[in-house]
Amino acid sequence: MGVKRVMMMQEKNFFEQKIRNEENDYFRKRQMKEDIENGKKHFLQLKSESRRMIENQQRQNYLLTMQETNQKINRVNEKVDQLEEVEKLLVEKLGMTQMNQHQALANLHKVVQICNSGINLKTLQPSQQNSGALQ
Repeated sequence: MGVKRVMMMQEKNFFEQKIRNEENDYFRKRQMKEDIENGKKHFLQLKSESRRMIENQQRQNYLLTMQETNQKINRVNEKVDQLEEVEKLLVEKLGMTQMNQHQALANLHKVVQICNSGINLKTLQPSQQNSGALQ
């Protein structure tokens, strides 16, 4: 009976050891699976975060480019405005010059008429000279 009992104890110990090994193997595999899932989640999180960072950088680059473009456009518009002001001033000056030339020509024409009419300018009173002959 002693040998039988020893064999039963050995068999019992063997099966208990086998069950413990299977449980340990199961828990080890489960832990590996959880580690893989956590690594996968972490990778996807990093990938998503990286994509957001890239999109933000692209958005910032776009905004910076747009700001620079707007600044250039504003500078060009300012130059155009300045050129339009200069053009307006030159047109006004040209108009005044043409008016002065027109008035000078009209005055010259009046002087020629007076000279051709035979009026003696020396005999005219100063008030008549200012009002009648030249303007």
